[in-house]
Amino acid sequence: IFDAGFNTVPLVLKDRFWENMDAICMFAFLGTTMSTGIIGFGVYATGLMGLCKGMPLLHSLAFGALVSATDPVTTLAIFQEHGADLDLYALVFGESVLNDAIAIVLYQSLLSFQSVPADAGHIWQAFLAFWFNLCGSVLVGVLVALFTSVLLKHTSLSRKEYEMNEAGILVVMPYVSYIMAIALNLSGII
Repeated sequence: IFDAGFNTVPLVLKDRFWENMDAICMFAFLGTTMSTGIIGFGVYATGLMGLCKGMPLLHSLAFGALVSATDPVTTLAIFQEHGADLDLYALVFGESVLNDAIAIVLYQSLLSFQSVPADAGHIWQAFLAFWFNLCGSVLVGVLVALFTSVLLKHTSLSRKEYEMNEAGILVVMPYVSYIMAIALNLSGII
């Protein structure tokens, strides 16, 4: 799975991905947040108008965060089939990779308001918790990935008789990253 995820993207696209990281982050962060707000307030408004069962605003926004994560597999396949511009492909691909993480952390941040009022102090705390959760989760994943790469590089697991051990490590280490993030009250999915 990891090899396929790394090697299915052409090298030229990887360069475009990193060259467009600022735009990708803008689309992922602003786009997912705007989508959450539009969907959340839309669901809340339709409930107030009696067009559907009404939900509290917080629940409507949490629902908006849940459905804001997009997966444009079909769009990317069409782009690839028709030879779309690599920058466009990189933007859509990169945004789709990051928006899942943004939506998960945004959802968790919104749920934190179930037990506290949504005043300026708590909103600021949720904003800081959002960034701490996002950055901390990425940091845990990167550290475990670096440890795994050093482990695999400096051991003789790549020899033929140790292939099963190497495969076992490649299966276990992502789970270790997930468990470590959860144990630190971060998002293990990111």
